Amino acid sequence: MISKDIIFEWYEGEEAYDSTLSRVASVPQMATQPFAALSTRHAPDPEMKTLFFLGRILAPFLALLLTAAHAVTPSFAENIRARNGVADSLRLEQIARETDDGALYASLLEERTDVSLSKELMQLWLNTPAQERLNVHSELVDVQMNGELALAKMLISQTIDNGPPLQYLQYRFYRQVDGHWLRTFPSKSYWGAYQSLRTDYLRFEFRTRDAAVVQAAAPQLDRIYATLYATVEMPPPVVPLTIRVVERDRPGWSVSQDRLNAPSYMVTVADPSMNDVEAFAQPIISNMVFQVLRDSQSMQNGNRFILWSALFSGLHSWLTKEQSGYALMWEPSMAAALQRQLAEQGALTLNDVSFGSGSGRSPWQWRTLALESIADYVVQRYGRHRLPEFIRALSQYQSWAALITDLYGVSVAEFEAGWNAHMMQHYR
Repeated sequence: MISKDIIFEWYEGEEAYDSTLSRVASVPQMATQPFAALSTRHAPDPEMKTLFFLGRILAPFLALLLTAAHAVTPSFAENIRARNGVADSLRLEQIARETDDGALYASLLEERTDVSLSKELMQLWLNTPAQERLNVHSELVDVQMNGELALAKMLISQTIDNGPPLQYLQYRFYRQVDGHWLRTFPSKSYWGAYQSLRTDYLRFEFRTRDAAVVQAAAPQLDRIYATLYATVEMPPPVVPLTIRVVERDRPGWSVSQDRLNAPSYMVTVADPSMNDVEAFAQPIISNMVFQVLRDSQSMQNGNRFILWSALFSGLHSWLTKEQSGYALMWEPSMAAALQRQLAEQGALTLNDVSFGSGSGRSPWQWRTLALESIADYVVQRYGRHRLPEFIRALSQYQSWAALITDLYGVSVAEFEAGWNAHMMQHYR
């Protein structure tokens, strides 16, 4: 069993400091009474004199404790210097975007032989049109020193296709090099040794840096995994799903179907309202949903999974939202696109979103949310208990007409009317 003291190293310093202060705080409670008593006109009684004398004796030891706490915790001044340095780096980064100065942007990245971050970021810069780069703005939320690295928490705002700004949180690492704070990435030793944790249906492999977050998320993820299989009326696989926490934002399934690489919470992006545990769990839940939907069809007719692939994407986002409690970060932009489409077209057909290529503005945006709304309408109209039946039917039917008539006893036109009314209520 993992011991309780597995926790982030920068928290160890802070906890040591807080623990010291809590011990120190108990002494002044005794010592402040004599000071208060001496400030009155009444002479202190013998007990007060004893406490005052005790306070004078303990004072040097208190000073040593505070000095030790300072030695293991980054000073306030260090954090301020790091914050100012990172803020300057972000200001120059914004200038590089506004002036399309790739050389300036490159100068803000630390070149390392052991990590490829600078090359990847420069490639992303080159592949992104200059106008799109102008739509990205970074706001510094917090900076904490950890050894020679500064861990910066950023709020990123990005405008997509004239829609509402997309906002997300992101951690970045910075190092001071020749007086300049450069964006960098930690070496492998920074993350600590590998550990493991087993739940009923899952097995986690992670490093020390992620231990506290993984331990907090594991019970909830185990429950969600079982719930998702219950949704399609299947038992969870006998072989536990191994979730390996990786230090780069490259989530996805490995060659083996019972293994998932999940990004550390420090290298992923998250909704601004999420805490670190929720940010870590979100992409894992998303991949779990995909696995469950895939398994629900492979036992029946895998070809139907391809036929209904667009609808499965809607089911995927709906189930992910239901289980995680969070919508996709870009849902506000998707909702705005769907609102425009509904205003222009008036009503959508199931074929418009399921099999067609889409029309109007930003078809991928409004179609994604419209597909999700089909699942939401089924649950709201016919009940959550009938969702497994709907999912199973996708492996048995090749057309909306047959599926809707057999399952719900209504025509496609009647179903579409109810579904459009549902969308109008939520997105118009």
